Amino acid sequence: MSLKKIKPNQDAYGNLARASFFADYMELLALKGHRNRKNLLADLIADTYARSREILTDVGSAGTEDWEPADLADSTWGCLEQRAQILGNKYPFIVSPSSVSFRVGVDPEESPYLSLLAIALNHAFSASRDLLVENLFEDVVGDSLESRGLHVGRFGEIGRDTTLSFEQSMNQLSQRMTIAMNPNAVVRRVSAQDAGVDVVGHLDWHDTRVGRWLFIGQVTCARSDEWHTKIYDAVPDDWMAYFGETVPPVPFLALPYHVEDAAMEHFRGRQRHILDRIRIVMSLTGVRAEAKTQIRALMNAEMQTFSVN
Repeated sequence: MSLKKIKPNQDAYGNLARASFFADYMELLALKGHRNRKNLLADLIADTYARSREILTDVGSAGTEDWEPADLADSTWGCLEQRAQILGNKYPFIVSPSSVSFRVGVDPEESPYLSLLAIALNHAFSASRDLLVENLFEDVVGDSLESRGLHVGRFGEIGRDTTLSFEQSMNQLSQRMTIAMNPNAVVRRVSAQDAGVDVVGHLDWHDTRVGRWLFIGQVTCARSDEWHTKIYDAVPDDWMAYFGETVPPVPFLALPYHVEDAAMEHFRGRQRHILDRIRIVMSLTGVRAEAKTQIRALMNAEMQTFSVN
């Protein structure tokens, strides 16, 4: 894939993920062998970030308040520390109170965390819209769910066959999951791509009775400004009808980004789960060959750096 130069851009992931982006940027600096420190991050942000910030309220509304570059720098460091705390040995970086560095002895291509970091950054800085990254992320999400013991149906993969009608696509999903489904249970969709679901998970109790524990997920690399609409793409009541169930499946939005605590709070009450990078990585046991290609592309990408005194 062709990547643009990776450089500080407070809007690379959208306005709900600014600290998360700068945390990723610091990790990339460390991955590529550049020393970087917290006290320089505020200077970097001051040089690249406008002297006002959008307050985290409903997406689309904005306000301004006095702020200092150190505010976003502190939030960024909070993201790094949270990743290190939750992921433990699965996190390939060492975060100290003043710097972040790549962990000695880690093979980048064998790190599930770096595969998600590469997917996020490569998607954000792709020279053209690269569907391979989106499709790969769907596969990685499926791998993560399978490692948790779910029987996974990859509906996004089925839907990419544009020769299939919605009914044919649903029948394929039914066969792969060995669950009887009725694609005509609700008003017919035009195509599988319009179904709003990319991944279906089933906690299989190994019987065929009604009462299955089901999960339906929309998988996206979209910027955070789009999450508030993407989160509703999967419609539980429709899929309850397709499966002939009496309890709706649990809907979730899967993202390759670290969803910050403030953004998690923003989506509270939406009756949807968020499956972000930290949760996905916690369940991954390996790295797909296609993901290793993305890691290599990231490591070879040109990027803007800053010197350390």
